[in-house]
Amino acid sequence: MSAPTTERAERPRFGYIPTFDGMRGFWVVLGPLLYHARPESIQGGPEIVPGGILSLDLFFVLSSYLIVSIALREWDANGRIDLVAYAGRRVRRLFPALFLVLAFLSIYLAVVNDPDLVDRWTGAIISALAYCANWHEIVAGVSYFEQFLTPSPLKHVWSFSIEEQFYLFAPLFLIAGLRWGGRRGREILLALSVLGALGSAWWMSRVHVVGEDPSRAYYGTDTRAQALFVGIAMALAVHLYGQPSTEKGKKFLALVAYPATAFHLWAVLAVSERDAWMFENGGFLLVAAASGAALMGLSQNAPWSPLHWFFAWSPVRYTGRISYGLYLYHWPIYLLVDSERAGSLFGVERVTGWSLLAVHLTLTLVVSVLSFHLIEQPFVKRKWPFTFTELKPVMVAFAGATAVVVILSGLLVAHTRRPPEIQQILVPSAAASSSDQGPEGEGTESDRTELPDESVESETALDDPSEGEVSIGGPDEELVVEIDQTPTEEPIDTGPLRILTVGDSVMAQLGDALVEWTLDNPDAGVIVFDEAHIGCGTVRFGLKRVPGGQEGPVGDLCSNWAVPVDPESVSQETVVSWTTVLEVFSPDVVISHVSPWDITDRLIPGVAGDEWTNIGEPAFDEYAASEYGAAIELLTSTGAELYFLEGAEHNRPITDQNTPERVTLLNELVAAVAADSEAPVTMVDFPGWIGEVGSDRELNLRDDGLHLSREGLDEAVDWLLFEILALDPG
Repeated sequence: MSAPTTERAERPRFGYIPTFDGMRGFWVVLGPLLYHARPESIQGGPEIVPGGILSLDLFFVLSSYLIVSIALREWDANGRIDLVAYAGRRVRRLFPALFLVLAFLSIYLAVVNDPDLVDRWTGAIISALAYCANWHEIVAGVSYFEQFLTPSPLKHVWSFSIEEQFYLFAPLFLIAGLRWGGRRGREILLALSVLGALGSAWWMSRVHVVGEDPSRAYYGTDTRAQALFVGIAMALAVHLYGQPSTEKGKKFLALVAYPATAFHLWAVLAVSERDAWMFENGGFLLVAAASGAALMGLSQNAPWSPLHWFFAWSPVRYTGRISYGLYLYHWPIYLLVDSERAGSLFGVERVTGWSLLAVHLTLTLVVSVLSFHLIEQPFVKRKWPFTFTELKPVMVAFAGATAVVVILSGLLVAHTRRPPEIQQILVPSAAASSSDQGPEGEGTESDRTELPDESVESETALDDPSEGEVSIGGPDEELVVEIDQTPTEEPIDTGPLRILTVGDSVMAQLGDALVEWTLDNPDAGVIVFDEAHIGCGTVRFGLKRVPGGQEGPVGDLCSNWAVPVDPESVSQETVVSWTTVLEVFSPDVVISHVSPWDITDRLIPGVAGDEWTNIGEPAFDEYAASEYGAAIELLTSTGAELYFLEGAEHNRPITDQNTPERVTLLNELVAAVAADSEAPVTMVDFPGWIGEVGSDRELNLRDDGLHLSREGLDEAVDWLLFEILALDPG
């Protein structure tokens, strides 16, 4: 079918526009490369560009503008869009470097054999391979804005998935409009594009829920399509109405680039992509529109303009040419080359801060340059590197198939070598399982020991057999155990030490590490049940405002620790019930944590006049004291000793919600509540064990300024078991 013709001032010509490459290069560095170097992501990284990730909207606009402009030119020239050639160009441009990264990560998983990485990375790799990474993150409940204990090296490829999904949609959208829209097909497409941008922005405001994690609205193709529709609308408008035909018009449009670029710079430096107005009031659409205005202004030939000169400057332009690789490789490099590995490159213990960023940027640049010349361009041009020898299609197909086989084989090997998953089973204590006894049971002392077992022979250990008791333990502690009054030469089995961990992600880490230790030491006489959960403190109910200003509910999961449930459901990740675990497991020792979640701003019904409050304010202090008091009463109700790890100062950007003063105030409050209680509660100097913030010890023990590193977990287990609980290391 021939293409209809329309009158226009000037047919767009799509020669090479150097400023477009310059924009790519400048904003990929000032945007995601610096954004992902922040301390929330990289320990010791500099705190810069809080809105750096907003540069992705510029890339969305630019990509859709160029793709649609080229497709419209093809329609004008041939009356059709060659979908096979179109798909081939996209595949050759995007797949080779991505396949290289995925193959490397799959092999890394197979070699390292870390079960946490296998669990977290497998879905990310498969979804990236299928270009549906953004929807995988949504379905898996992954937050882009929260630091994970095992972060994915592909958390940034969601944007590639959105673009690839757009690449499938765009030609079909154009063909439908141009073929069935008649002479007004372009006008119809332009109107639909404008409506699509507005509709996507409106839908984002509906999907986003104030006070909840915004990742669904942030990741969704439907909600982020607004920037892509802006690019489509720009391409159609230029195709319909042309560029300015007068020098004055061209100069005016070139000058538009200045305020548009200034706005984008302000957004990157000052706006957080978590701000509610970005989702609720069209903030992302505004950024996309400003990006479009900057692109249109910089598309003009304006040698008199310093801004145009800068973006056309060859170093900035070249950075733009390799921007795909810079973006693709930077996050895996940041994640895998941590401060210790970077330090090993220079013969020092670790590299942090700006020095670490310099290492990351240098490695990213080197890898991207090599990839561009040895991997990406040969496939785009279909020629062997640095030669004019043709790279035949069969070899391209073979390379792609080989990469897929390597990726899937690596994942298969990783899962084959993966240690069996630890499945917690709630093992009732002898007292709790007796049919004629209640949850606490009679004679609980005889079924449970509060100290490590020691061999006791009745002939020598009986203080007074007629009293029917035996004392065991060290000089500072004594445990009275009921025995049969008939002398026996058999040692008394007081049972294993039963440890329960409850609390937040720090305790979840420690609980998992303690469980692993018991599996490696099955004869140690220790049983551990981990009932801690990521994101759960002790103070229940209401809303929380975390560092960065994001607001969200505490939620039923974290607020129901005192609510009994079916014992069979306790092992599920979606259930937290200290009450039920205590009744069934009947622990000897409970370990918890003075949680950083409890120093955040809180809005709790009936507290502080239903206003936001925090530790240090009388109304909240009274409420928090009652919550920790209730927790202490519950956690010691079955006879267990309770150990509270004091909260430690964060090695993260300090905001109103995580100041050292708040940490100290909460520690003092919990210590006072414990002192007023008659329950057996011990406050443990966790901050003293970690060490001074910023010290080599602290940096070794905590890999993100809050959670423990692998080395830290191993040391913490020994510290808790053999120093705090005084187990016999033999």
